Amino acid sequence: MGINKSDVHGIIHYNLPKSIENYVQEIGRAGRDGLPANCHCFVDSKGTDLTELKRHAYSSAVDRYSIKRLISMVFPVCQCREVISQSHVGDKPVESSFAVSSQRSCAGHEMSLATQQTVLSLDLMEEMLVTLLCYLELHPSKVLHCLGQSYSTCSIRCYRGAKQLEQLASRVPAVAAGLSLCREKGQDVAGVNSVKFNVIEMCRRLGWDSTIVKRELRGLQWADNGCGPRKTGVIVEFSELSLRLRCTGDLTDTERDALCGYLMDKVQSQQTRSLLRLKTLHDCLLRVAKKTWDSFNEDDISNLSSKLKQDIDSYLMQERDGPCILPDAENLTDSMTAQVRRDVRSFLSIHDTLTLTAQSIAKIFQGIPSPCYPANVWGSVQFWRRYVDIDFNTLVRLVTQEMVVLSTS
Repeated sequence: MGINKSDVHGIIHYNLPKSIENYVQEIGRAGRDGLPANCHCFVDSKGTDLTELKRHAYSSAVDRYSIKRLISMVFPVCQCREVISQSHVGDKPVESSFAVSSQRSCAGHEMSLATQQTVLSLDLMEEMLVTLLCYLELHPSKVLHCLGQSYSTCSIRCYRGAKQLEQLASRVPAVAAGLSLCREKGQDVAGVNSVKFNVIEMCRRLGWDSTIVKRELRGLQWADNGCGPRKTGVIVEFSELSLRLRCTGDLTDTERDALCGYLMDKVQSQQTRSLLRLKTLHDCLLRVAKKTWDSFNEDDISNLSSKLKQDIDSYLMQERDGPCILPDAENLTDSMTAQVRRDVRSFLSIHDTLTLTAQSIAKIFQGIPSPCYPANVWGSVQFWRRYVDIDFNTLVRLVTQEMVVLSTS
């Protein structure tokens, strides 16, 4: 809220806060001058506000399929192991330019993930993508280091024609390497006066420092012949904001699976903690709530306020380092289960051209927007928010089962 006033004597929550920590921080703005202050909170006894806030917690949900794809993007297989093995002749090692640790043959390569492209490819919010990468950086194996954000695509245009670009390639290794990368990707660069390539990918392949290479490429725009700097007719631009990483490229399949499991545990644990914090606050407020304001008297207000303070103190003092376990979701009736399955079949038949996962369908059924399925586009679809009252994980399980049945039929 950002309010720094000492004379706030009343705070009203018209709906449920996200957690006890949020609630304490928000009501802490009242009574800073030492005078009495009142804090009121309206809680829906039917749990409608609780259901809406659960949707926010599930908006960061990630499935194993997306995590596996992220692992494959972040840790492309490199040739370091083969290079190191070939650099030994007999028992005498040959000098190598690779800094090799005692545990691994790969010291790590710089790479980039185009932020917007990755977000849409994985249907993952940018905040969650960065969180997953931070989790990987904190993994004990130290196989990834985050290097911040940088522009990864380099565009070079020569206003003096293709001949000028050829001359640049003959004397600037970075330009020659960029043209080679374009040819490798099937682009025809013969007789062109412009080229566009991923400069970080090029540096990864050649073992160069992208910061130094970028500085050298920018310098192509100016020349100094002793009479001061002048323009050369070369325009160099960088675009496509990306996440720069230094990653190990010699991971085994077992190590990749272990990292995938590690990320799944982290995501599920964080999601469970958010839901537990939300439910704990909801239960604490319901224990001291009454249906109408008229049913309160002075003694009730004092006693119930003390009880709420005790519940909050108890929550804040307890240890929360252990595993978090949510209570089991309510079982669906047979008719509701059948209805969900019918809607899954209907949804898939209507949108048969899309590549959908069980989690993406469940998010649409609960009205949870994502990068690939935003609310301003999918909010008008008949299935949007159809099953907001069903537990999200239960919905994912039902959708998965129906998709398996359809794929095998």
